[in-house]
Amino acid sequence: MLAEGETLKRDMPVVSATLSAYEQVISEAGLGDRDGTALPAYWSAREKP
Repeated sequence: MLAEGETLKRDMPVVSATLSAYEQVISEAGLGDRDGTALPAYWSAREKP
């Protein structure tokens, strides 16, 4: 998606932020090769700030 935005000369801050959050969760939770269905369980169990 980001590559397509660059091709169209569009700024895509929401896509960028979403991908950053996704990468953070994968790193923190050690999700590795798991698919996106593991993310809701991670977020609901995560301690709230």
